[in-house]
Amino acid sequence: MKSFKQKMKEKAEREEAERLIAEAKAEDARKWEDWYHERELEQQRLQEQQEEIAQREAYEYEVRMRQRLLREQEIRQRPKPIDTRLLSKRSFTWQAFANHPKIINLPMPEKVRLFKLAQAREIDRINQQPVLGSSPADAAVNYALSFTGDTKNDPRADLVTTDFTPNDPTNKGFAADSGRIPLAKSGFTISYWYRPDETANDAFAMGWKREDTARFSFGMRNAARPYFGIGSNTFGTYGSHNAWYNMFNESGNTDLTDKYIDDSDNLIADGSNWYHIAITFTGREPGGTAINETEWYRRIYFNGKQIYGQNDEAIGTAYNDWHNVDRTGAISWPEGHLDARMSRGFSFGMRALKGTGNYVASDGETIKISKYNNGHACGLDDVAIYNELKDNDWVRSVYNGGTGYNHKDSGGDGLVAYWKFNEGDGTTVKDLGPYGYHGTLTNAAVGEGDDITVQTAIGNIAEGTPTWNDMSKENR
Repeated sequence: MKSFKQKMKEKAEREEAERLIAEAKAEDARKWEDWYHERELEQQRLQEQQEEIAQREAYEYEVRMRQRLLREQEIRQRPKPIDTRLLSKRSFTWQAFANHPKIINLPMPEKVRLFKLAQAREIDRINQQPVLGSSPADAAVNYALSFTGDTKNDPRADLVTTDFTPNDPTNKGFAADSGRIPLAKSGFTISYWYRPDETANDAFAMGWKREDTARFSFGMRNAARPYFGIGSNTFGTYGSHNAWYNMFNESGNTDLTDKYIDDSDNLIADGSNWYHIAITFTGREPGGTAINETEWYRRIYFNGKQIYGQNDEAIGTAYNDWHNVDRTGAISWPEGHLDARMSRGFSFGMRALKGTGNYVASDGETIKISKYNNGHACGLDDVAIYNELKDNDWVRSVYNGGTGYNHKDSGGDGLVAYWKFNEGDGTTVKDLGPYGYHGTLTNAAVGEGDDITVQTAIGNIAEGTPTWNDMSKENR
């Protein structure tokens, strides 16, 4: 039997062991806390560096564009040589010379001086002189991108990939004290120029879909209807009121019907027309402009005119059809997927779509593995996304400004992403918004396994990436 002294000694030893264990655990907890805090600081520093790099790249891009514009203006301002046929014995007369396009508007003394020089056959000297009054209009740099889709002859399944996540534009989440809210709550406006080069079923000019309740996709349902997939809403997949023909007529914009609807009541989609599309969503509380669920208004605009949705400040003279007046609650974007993420972001020319399986990111978030599908043969230009509702006056100003409109300088508050497509060459499309979600020109058939396109039935994919179009050679 142990003595009292032995028992007390063993008790002291146990208490000492327990104390050491507790201290070790506390030390481990402090080290873990220090490590986690340092990790957060490192992630914050990395994010700040990335934002700084994106801002610097956007600034450098603008500088390059200004330099290119200046070079093009300089080239255009160089005087063109006078037609040497003016010097032939048959045509070199005062009347022919004075009526030359480069001469006709000059002051008489200048005409006489140049005529004498021409008579003396000093053509080189004339060609090298800047002619008075010859200052052509500024030439703007303006390019767009064309895609071939994945269904017609020799498709390339070409697209532009980005890391932009539509429902979480900052890619920072929505911590309670961050002040950040998703587009579903803040409301949004998307504005873009679109040239359909084909009629197809469920073809996407751009898109992103993680769930049936978390999508942000825009394109063509069929020859008669658009496809606007937002949240859990798929506008264009139900009801005749979704058709372009009905939206034009029922909104009182019959001039659009006369100009852009063919004999089969379908939107003209043969590559001959550029259309400006804008879609706005009111958003919901807290933080948005909506008061309650019954005011989740969605408005649709075509070439500057409102053709669908709640009719405040509506454009048109015959908003009498219920389809186009006070049509509320059109979009549902459930809470559970407001910060949903995928391995691929918003894309142009095809749609990023969840595939099979997922993985856990370093921050603990579950990421859906995704691929691409449902390409669209079309042209795209000037895609801008805002995290606020814009009104009809704003849409009209953007449409009237054409692709010369600069969303970064003139679009007002709320810009979260802006792809102007003005690079003209290379494999990068700059995002001029605040977060720098730059795009990469590629082909969905590149890669193997999880990297290859989800639509296995495509087949016979041709090589190549989206094509740059010089818009100075096209009418819009």
